[in-house]
Amino acid sequence: MGFREEIKEARGIRDEAESTVTTIMHDVRMGKSLVKERMEKTVDNIVRSIFRNRDAITSLANLKRYDAYTFTHCVNVSIFSIALGRHLGLRREDLFKLGVGAILHDIGKMLIPEGLLNKPGAYNEAELSLMKQHALLGADFLSAARFIALESIHAAGEHHERYDGSGYPAGLAGETIHFFARITGIADVYDAMTSNRIYQKAIMPTDTLKFMYTRRKIHFGPELVEKFIQCMGIYPIGSLVELSNGDIGLIKSVNRSDLIHPMVSVVLDRHKRPCRRPLDIDLATENKRRIIKAVDPEIYAVTVESINP
Repeated sequence: MGFREEIKEARGIRDEAESTVTTIMHDVRMGKSLVKERMEKTVDNIVRSIFRNRDAITSLANLKRYDAYTFTHCVNVSIFSIALGRHLGLRREDLFKLGVGAILHDIGKMLIPEGLLNKPGAYNEAELSLMKQHALLGADFLSAARFIALESIHAAGEHHERYDGSGYPAGLAGETIHFFARITGIADVYDAMTSNRIYQKAIMPTDTLKFMYTRRKIHFGPELVEKFIQCMGIYPIGSLVELSNGDIGLIKSVNRSDLIHPMVSVVLDRHKRPCRRPLDIDLATENKRRIIKAVDPEIYAVTVESINP
């Protein structure tokens, strides 16, 4: 399915996923059990969307929303994880298990005292130690649910482990960290760094990927980080760039054989006025324009609606 056709479907899938995650998290906070059917349907819908056109729903995950961070973050981590898994050639059933673990990776935070979870200032040593238990608490909770696959539990329980052994909660290193957990960990860091939070302004996707690349031998293993960059593109889908003539465009799709020449949808002209209809440009064949820099979407108030037909 084409990008423009899938983007409409993907928007509904993402909205429904955020609603589902919000319900799940609130239920867990209230001591209720996990509802199997709605959660599985949500992940299956994301997998199906990525199979139809992975660029559409990934672009929505890159265009951040600034409310209800925890719930949006869980959905985005699932989308990015499944997209990377698809890029790596994982089977559909494995993508589903990966997506379940990723969308529930922070469920253990609902078992942490709410006052601590929402504390605006820095944690003291004891508080930080308790916060670091959320991955283990989440894995234990998912294990008790019985219908969650072991691979999904590993993804949730080990997503803060790091390749050099510096992570938590068990200090696992290298290949001893489950493959799904390393994928989820990459998606978690990428989405967290590119999102506005109480204590941190969002870092632009291009700068985030540069940072992750410099730390690839420490955090997740070189090959997996490089595959993630190939999957996302140097200029990730949904990020905003300025072209050499002054136009502002959204990255619509990635040319994975030529990462510096993606497909761009021009949404603002060189005077920074909204285009009546976005103009799609393939920079692989365009001779007059090129990307000169990534730009902050907040400056121009670009929204998800900018990529509508």
